[in-house]
Amino acid sequence: MIGQSRKPPLLRVALRIADGITADGRRGDLHSLTRDFRHMEILWGYVCRNHERALKATRHGLGRAARETLVVGRFDRDGLATSLDRLRQSVAEYLHPPGVVINLGEVLAELQAVEEEFESTDWDQDTLWVRTDSIELGGINLGRFKIKLSLDWIGVPNPEAAYEVVALDPNPAVGDSEVTHPHVSGGHLCEGEATGPIRHALEQGRLVDFFHLVDSVLRTYNPHSPHISLKDWYRVECVSCGESAREDESCSCRACESVLCDSCVESCHQCSETYCEGCISVCRECGEPSCSACLDPCSDCGKEGLCGSCRMMCIGCHQEGLCCGCCKDELCSTCIKEQAREDDDEEDEPKADIPSQMLLSADAGVHTDSVAETTVPVPCR
Repeated sequence: MIGQSRKPPLLRVALRIADGITADGRRGDLHSLTRDFRHMEILWGYVCRNHERALKATRHGLGRAARETLVVGRFDRDGLATSLDRLRQSVAEYLHPPGVVINLGEVLAELQAVEEEFESTDWDQDTLWVRTDSIELGGINLGRFKIKLSLDWIGVPNPEAAYEVVALDPNPAVGDSEVTHPHVSGGHLCEGEATGPIRHALEQGRLVDFFHLVDSVLRTYNPHSPHISLKDWYRVECVSCGESAREDESCSCRACESVLCDSCVESCHQCSETYCEGCISVCRECGEPSCSACLDPCSDCGKEGLCGSCRMMCIGCHQEGLCCGCCKDELCSTCIKEQAREDDDEEDEPKADIPSQMLLSADAGVHTDSVAETTVPVPCR
């Protein structure tokens, strides 16, 4: 297929592994070598200082002191010889670690045995991998897995990133998509008691043993140390209370996407969306839970936190979005002031004068002579 590199012959892969195992400076225990070299370096410093003291005592004519110094220094010299022998052994083990397969024929035989033991095997320039059969644990079908081994880590002491386990038919835990197996998270296998045997198999180039050990761990369930237990495989953990709940008994916060159980979820009484306790607010007027998208400031005073049910409209100017404090008697503060000015103007207007014709007609009929007397005119005869 165009774009794909051709698979190298198995012999070339064997050469790559064998050459890497015997490469200088890569395959021994560097920590032990460094420790033994440091110990020899310290003893050599003791011997040199002891020798300088003896020479100084001799120059000053202190022969006895010089001899005693050399006698005391004998223990450091003996220790130096022992340390040098140990360093020679560490160097030899560093260059050619014991028990490691270094023969090309043995490496090739291991690769051929892997092909025979496992139905699906493949490789490229850098990786050798094996596909497992479908794995089921506790009634949960986890599917097939691919065990991918990096060729660079074969023969390395204490390999910690030598391989990864990839789910081919992923059925991850509901609570964490990275957990594709109770003992696999992010492609890393929690080996448990098989850690030592797996690492020793890699150090010694025993590839068949390595793949069988990893496959065995994948087919085993340890209820004491899973990333997510089988009983909680289809359950999620509520971020609020920490309890687990079935997937159909949970929901997520629309704001932060946290998982919540039915008991801890809050619902906005305006839009009915679900939120966690940290992402929900309350209306400052009615106190009902509301999301931030459904809360607006008062259009008059500007105070935040007003839900749609508590926003009012002025019947005078039809201004909307008012809080109760800014909309009294269904009027906004501007309309209330305007109405007050109109009332004041009506009180200040003068009373209308009585028309003069009404006064003349009244004078023709009734005359007042004094405060208590009224003269009624007598008609002429």
